[in-house]
Order: sequence, then structure tokens, then C-alpha cells
Amino acid sequence: MRSLRLGTVACAFLFGAGCETHSHVTVTPPAVPAVLSPSLKIAADSHGQLTGTGATRFQLNQVRNLQFRLQLPAAPLGVTWVTMQLFTPSGALYHTRHTPYSTDPTIKQVASPDGVPHPIDVVQAEPVPGGGMGLDTEVIVAGTNLNRYPLPGDWKVVLEVDGQPQSRAEAKFELAVVQ
Repeated sequence: MRSLRLGTVACAFLFGAGCETHSHVTVTPPAVPAVLSPSLKIAADSHGQLTGTGATRFQLNQVRNLQFRLQLPAAPLGVTWVTMQLFTPSGALYHTRHTPYSTDPTIKQVASPDGVPHPIDVVQAEPVPGGGMGLDTEVIVAGTNLNRYPLPGDWKVVLEVDGQPQSRAEAKFELAVVQ
């Protein structure tokens, strides 16, 4: 019993010794800016990194995929189609993607507007810090021609809700090659 009390006192002392007390010190997290207009965030490999500030420089030999988030002040109800265009450093169109998004979690698939004979999966729009909605997509890098035949330099990505030019957002980012 005595050793149990001594152990408890020792633990309390050790835990308390590492603590400092400051009177009335509070740490306020930085304010998250409101989403007032369309914007883009870019991250590598982790969808979770899109909640931060994003990045603008990536090492091609270290990236599995690039994550893109179109942030909108609000997303329309129902299904929204978004077109993504990826441009090389020379300005050539490298990749185009047409993706359906929805704020309604019950909508899982839609018919293809291009007549493809199977349904298309709908991506769930996500609420983002600061209000608004995030429409996320990714481009695989590892094992693709982006990695096999690298084009280092400043790339550009453009995302836009179809039929809504005011929703257009674009960003430049650098793909670098480390020798």
C-alpha cells in the first residue's frame, strides 16, 4: 500500500515537473478567411493537406498524386459538373477532366451527359473552413507519363463549374525534378 502511494506521488511529481503554469495565457488559432470567391488549393499525396494553405512546388520523384480543391462560396444543390484543365509549362493542354459533384450525399451516380453506357460516380462536395464548399479532384503522378517523361517548370490548373464562368479559378504550381 505504501509503495502504491509513493508511486502515485512520484508520478504526480514527474507529470507536474514538466508543466508550467501561466496565468490567463490563451492561444488563439489564426482566423480562417471566409470563402468569398472561387479559389484553388493544391497539395500532394494527402487530401487532408488541402485544409491548410496548400503548396505551389512539388518534387516529381516524391509525389504519388496531386490534389486540387476548387473552393466556392456555395455549391448549387443537386449535381454540379466541373471541368478541370491541366496545362504544361509551354501552355499546351495536358489533361482534361469532367466530374460531377453534389452536396446531396444520397446522389451516388448520374447518367453520362456524353452517352457513355454506364453511370458516372458523383463526388461529394465538402464543407470547407471559412464557409463554402470544396470540390476535390486528383491527378495521379507516380507511374504515369508525368513521372516517366517529366516536364519540369510552372504548370497551370484551371477548374470551373460548367456554365458558370464566374466560378473559374486557376493556379500555377511548379513541378521540379531532383537529380
